[in-house]
Amino acid sequence: VRVRRNDPTLTELNLGWKKLGDGEASELAEALKGNTTVQKLFLHVNGISAEGAVALAAVLRANNTLVELSIEDNNIQAEGAVAIAGALAANTSLSKLSLRKCAIANEGATALAAALKTNTALRQLDLSSNGITGEGALAIAAALHGNKSLTSLALTGNDISREGALALAKAIMRFPARVEWTLDAEYKTFVQLASNVSRLRANDPALTSLHCDNLAYGDEEVCELAAALAANTGLKTLSLCENKAVTLVGLTALADALKSNTALTELALEKCDIGAEGVETLAAALTVNRTVTTLRLSSNKFGARGLAAICGVIKTSSTLTALRLWDSGIDTAGAEMLADALAGSKTLASLWLGGNTIGEKGATALARALRHSPSIVYVDVDGAYNRAITIAVLIARVARNDPTLTEMPAYYFGSTDKAQQEEEMCALAAGLKSNTLLTKLELWSDRCGPAGALALADTLKVNTTL
Repeated sequence: VRVRRNDPTLTELNLGWKKLGDGEASELAEALKGNTTVQKLFLHVNGISAEGAVALAAVLRANNTLVELSIEDNNIQAEGAVAIAGALAANTSLSKLSLRKCAIANEGATALAAALKTNTALRQLDLSSNGITGEGALAIAAALHGNKSLTSLALTGNDISREGALALAKAIMRFPARVEWTLDAEYKTFVQLASNVSRLRANDPALTSLHCDNLAYGDEEVCELAAALAANTGLKTLSLCENKAVTLVGLTALADALKSNTALTELALEKCDIGAEGVETLAAALTVNRTVTTLRLSSNKFGARGLAAICGVIKTSSTLTALRLWDSGIDTAGAEMLADALAGSKTLASLWLGGNTIGEKGATALARALRHSPSIVYVDVDGAYNRAITIAVLIARVARNDPTLTEMPAYYFGSTDKAQQEEEMCALAAGLKSNTLLTKLELWSDRCGPAGALALADTLKVNTTL
């Protein structure tokens, strides 16, 4: 009665759990057609079927006051959803609709998707627990590409499939303002993907680091991120480790993004099963890129061909300062290749090589190259080769007057190889001749040999700071 007479105090009507059924729901619907005061209507759990939903759909065609409608937990099925969808195509007032647990299935979801293509009023839509599968999700995703008004979409409790979730993510990520949508936990990575891509496209100043590790990303996901990254000017760190489904397609898209991106400083792709061709593609991009300073490629078996591409980056990059190559299948020949590259590097400061079988010969080659490095500060290798490498790095730092190295505590320079120990001490002595910052050097317990002692004595004649 109050609805029929347009009672101005009746703006919200909650009739949930009232056992209305189709008959009373239809009577209410008839009264609402001419009502101009009720803005919110809640009819959850009332035993309403398709018949009642058809009557309510007629309300949406005639009423321009209702802004929120909930028919949750009523068995309206696809027929009822189709009727409501038809009314939404013309409705200009309803902004929030909940059809949660209404058994609308794919047919109902597809009809609602069609309505979304033309409806410009609806902001929030809840279709949770409706037996919707990938087919329905794909239909909704297709509709969202043309819809500019929906800001909240709930699809939890539906088996929408990975394909459906990805399609929804692709549609939603096109609109930076659209951030509120919910799927089941198994699809949370797609929710994150949509949010991340949207924020990248919008150049969100708060998004400076993005970690997408071990999310089962494949080429499609990485391609979307790469497309957004190309023009982004805020992201500094991107980590995609342990996403082993990424192939050359995704890596190529990422490489293309690196060629134009001018902000990213750290890229991590560890444990991604990247082969030689993938590394070559990334390396080619890094010769163009002028901002990446840290590259993490550990646990990718890219072989000698891939390592050659990395060595090319080491030689030519003017920005690369840190490189992680743990457990990358690098053998003695690979270590020698790296040694040659290090001889030409002007910027590399940190290098991680643990877990590789570089061998004694490879370690020696690296050590000799490192002694003359103008930038190296730290190198990580397995314990067997740690002494020689650590000493080589120290020698390099002494030779280039590293301002952070003013004291050198007791390092064990001695070696079981007499020729090696004298070679190291002579190299240290040569560096000390021009060093003007080191004030303290401890060599106790070291076996520098006669040649090393003579070289140090010669150095002390000219060094003025030690």
